[in-house]
Amino acid sequence: MRTTVLTLGLCLLSVFLCATNYYVSYDTGNDQNDGLSPATPFKLIQTAADLTLPGDTVFVMNGTYTNYFYTVFAIHRSGTAEDWIVYKNYPGHNPLIQVSDWCGINIIYGACYIEVNGFTIQGNASNIDLEEALNQPGGCNDPNGEPLGYYNGNGIFIEGLNQDSTAYPHHIRIVNNTIYECCGSGIGSMRADYLTIENNLLYNNTFYSIWGNSAISLYQNWNLDSNSSDYRMIIRNNVVHGTRNLVPTQVLCFITDGNGIIIDDSKNTQHGSTLGPYLGRTLITNNVVYNNGGPGIHVYLSEHVDIVNNTAYYNQQSEELWQGEIDAWDSDHVVIRNNIMYAKNDKPINSNNNNTDIILDHNLYWGGNGTCVFGANTIVDDPLFLAPSLEPGADFRIAALSPAVDAGSEQLAPDDDIIGTTRPVGSGYDIGAYEYDPLLGTTCLNQQKSIELNVFPNPAKQFIQINNTAFNAPYTLAFYDIRGSLIKKTTIYNNPQTVDVSNLPVGFYVLRSRTNKAYTYNKLIICKP
Repeated sequence: MRTTVLTLGLCLLSVFLCATNYYVSYDTGNDQNDGLSPATPFKLIQTAADLTLPGDTVFVMNGTYTNYFYTVFAIHRSGTAEDWIVYKNYPGHNPLIQVSDWCGINIIYGACYIEVNGFTIQGNASNIDLEEALNQPGGCNDPNGEPLGYYNGNGIFIEGLNQDSTAYPHHIRIVNNTIYECCGSGIGSMRADYLTIENNLLYNNTFYSIWGNSAISLYQNWNLDSNSSDYRMIIRNNVVHGTRNLVPTQVLCFITDGNGIIIDDSKNTQHGSTLGPYLGRTLITNNVVYNNGGPGIHVYLSEHVDIVNNTAYYNQQSEELWQGEIDAWDSDHVVIRNNIMYAKNDKPINSNNNNTDIILDHNLYWGGNGTCVFGANTIVDDPLFLAPSLEPGADFRIAALSPAVDAGSEQLAPDDDIIGTTRPVGSGYDIGAYEYDPLLGTTCLNQQKSIELNVFPNPAKQFIQINNTAFNAPYTLAFYDIRGSLIKKTTIYNNPQTVDVSNLPVGFYVLRSRTNKAYTYNKLIICKP
């Protein structure tokens, strides 16, 4: 008996000590393979998902992955607090999740300790015209029809089913994804807890859904525990633009949403919810939200939300919506601090609608129709963005003379900005998602002394050799993508030194080498065989 127990214990221990890497390739895989190497991958992500145990990683290789039943793949198996299950792109690959039904990635059945990292998710909005969408089943023109996922699909949906708390997901990280053209939300949750949504790019979502979606939407958060002191919901370092509702919401039959980010009914008052008010704190920080149909950030029927150091520009594009760039409605205990709100000339900066215990301070307002709610230390002035626009390449970094520089509060301010610059750079914290960097902030990259940073080969595939003639090693080398997001950071100890870039996706990058006294820059192109 002792031998049997010991053997069983060792077997169980080995399961958790020996995590498995699974590999998936739609182009070259076969679900009869073992999926245990890049040479023997599965074909479907679902095949790997159905096998995962705590600590496992599913690497997804190049290919276009389409709907398998109602979703491209569903995550229903859980990790643990010590051993998360991770789904991510294989290094150097850019797998495309193509949504044509209810969901691209569905996290369900109480799945927990899950990370989804590095996917590109494309919806099918470009295949639908507005007239067709207005007449879809279940919509205002066909109220008795059965709604279809084809018109309402979400990119990533974290779904707590019905009123069964055993089926509510928790401890989920959605990071480093690009999500666009989904008819419903880009990233949505319902009855979930402990979510982190970070470093994602979302654009042109929610056009045709009848549900009044927003690009990032947390609906009716659920209490896994009674922790009321820590942030349990975190939305950080995302860029969200082009969100729009073009189809009226079911039943109400008018445009209600299309927000960049919404915290929706965390009080759990709607649709007969018995969950009770959500007790956790929610943090929305370092996001850039612009050119969305509704507010950039909207808090509705919710409480305990901190909205800090975000940049909101020219939202409220839908004629029907007038709440403001960042606003709360029927909510309690909301902090709105260190944000830039730049409104269209015919729309309000912000609004305060039936809220209690709302704190507004150290925000910067510009534009708008003259309607706004002031708070302590409000600045009304042009933030002096470097290159603001409604286009994908807009640059919302601030110039040296911006009134946002050093004008923020240190209370609740994040340690870094949206691209990883440590706060504060100057004598105080800046307002907005970007901290002004005197050497990166206002000077064109191609005007830097990039000749001093020698990079070979360029374009590169697997490795580059770095030689900085401007200053001696050691120094820091940082890689930024075309969004300005920090992708990789390493220390150079020798001149020259070889750096592995095999895990970088194909694209254009800016390299910044840094000592305590100086910076140099260069551009890098990554290509693959």
